[in-house]
Amino acid sequence: MNRDLKDLLYELVAHVGKAVSSPKRLELLELLAQGEKTVEELAKEISVDVRLASAHLKSLKAARLVTSRRNSKHMVYQLSGSDVAGLWPFTIVGYRVATVQSSFNFILSKT
Repeated sequence: MNRDLKDLLYELVAHVGKAVSSPKRLELLELLAQGEKTVEELAKEISVDVRLASAHLKSLKAARLVTSRRNSKHMVYQLSGSDVAGLWPFTIVGYRVATVQSSFNFILSKT
């Protein structure tokens, strides 16, 4: 793989990483994995103001993780593809591995 292509790939992965670095954005992805929702529905479900939910969704959209469409007077969001839904279980697995590793290290430190 040439250097320019590699740099572009790393930049794209970092952009996605930044987009999912917020717990609220991860929660939005989890909710959208269940089906499309309006900004208002999402804001209510994650207990934030509609403007803040919109800002989070804008970041996810910039990373191409979600898409939107206007439905009369509401913006409706959905995941940009089924592969995006796979990010959520991957995050949970990573968390569980980190938790097990932390517990294991704690046990080892006591012996």
